[in-house]
Amino acid sequence: MPEALSVVGFDDTRAAGAYPALTTVARACREMGRAAMRLLAAQLGGEKPTAPTTQIEAPTRLIIRQSTAPPRTAERS
Repeated sequence: MPEALSVVGFDDTRAAGAYPALTTVARACREMGRAAMRLLAAQLGGEKPTAPTTQIEAPTRLIIRQSTAPPRTAERS
């Protein structure tokens, strides 16, 4: 019932395509895994991290399905 409330999930899975189809944010899991392995391999090879935490940007996509709709316009009284 997106005309009353829009719902967005995270981590696009096969179940998100079921009825009613859920709008989701899809992550690049393989790319994130590759980046993590590169960091781990570098540390195992003796490379020191440059900061306590490392920030990696990975692409995401918004997959619009049936659980969202444009906002309603405000009704005037």
